[in-house]
Amino acid sequence: MEADYQPLNGGGGPVDVIFRWAEVQNDRTLVERTHKAAVLSFPFAYDLNVGGTDHPIMRSVTVNLQGSSDGTPYGYSDGNDVGGGSYLSRWRSDGVNLAHGKPYTVSRAPSGFEGSVGAENTTILTDGVVGAPATGGVSYLWGACWDQEGDVDLTVDLGQPQMVGAFRSHLFGWPDWDALKGEVQDRVEVLTSVDGSSLQSQGTLETSLRRKDIPINHLLMDDERATAWNYELRLDAPVVARFVKYHITPARIVCLSELQILDRVTYTPFDIRIALPTVP
Repeated sequence: MEADYQPLNGGGGPVDVIFRWAEVQNDRTLVERTHKAAVLSFPFAYDLNVGGTDHPIMRSVTVNLQGSSDGTPYGYSDGNDVGGGSYLSRWRSDGVNLAHGKPYTVSRAPSGFEGSVGAENTTILTDGVVGAPATGGVSYLWGACWDQEGDVDLTVDLGQPQMVGAFRSHLFGWPDWDALKGEVQDRVEVLTSVDGSSLQSQGTLETSLRRKDIPINHLLMDDERATAWNYELRLDAPVVARFVKYHITPARIVCLSELQILDRVTYTPFDIRIALPTVP
């Protein structure tokens, strides 16, 4: 930010700049912190390091003439400079969705909750259409839902053994839990098989999201909630599979609009810093 101005009544002098923010902890509690610096001359580079497990929640920035502040101590409020490097966003690139148009089996019939599809629809979960980015309203029309009466197995047949590197399931339901607050309690385990009988667990979909992990090329809704999300499990190394089973343990009325099995998903660093033009 750059500003050109004349001091009031010819005055001026050093200013105090105070940043106030909250840092998100592992258990999603918040720690309030401040940092205060005296700016004696311009231009001035403000170097500020923040901790926590996610992007900080910004509270305020205050600029006052030196000596007119509210008693906030200089430096970090807790005296701790956590250090660290600059944060870099990530750009996500998807490979081929091997599950598109493939058949799948269901271990128990969906409930038809709020107009969602019933047992007669056997294509909606691999039709290539990912549902709405939020739970509620007409979002259920593009998915299949199950209650909490027991686990659900959805098994996709890729037709032949193929190399797979990532799995996704677009999940939502009721109540409208927010994944960005760690509220989603449904569990989805992914298992793979070459022959349909010998299964190997590849892990579970990550349903507890952090804002820092959202790729820069994905835009959140205006309310910045994640009540419906295409949850992902990315493997360190691809595996060979023909059959992929999603073993779902619902903790509410859980709904799915799409299952995706990809040959790869890659994330690359992406710097969103805006550089000012060079003045000759």
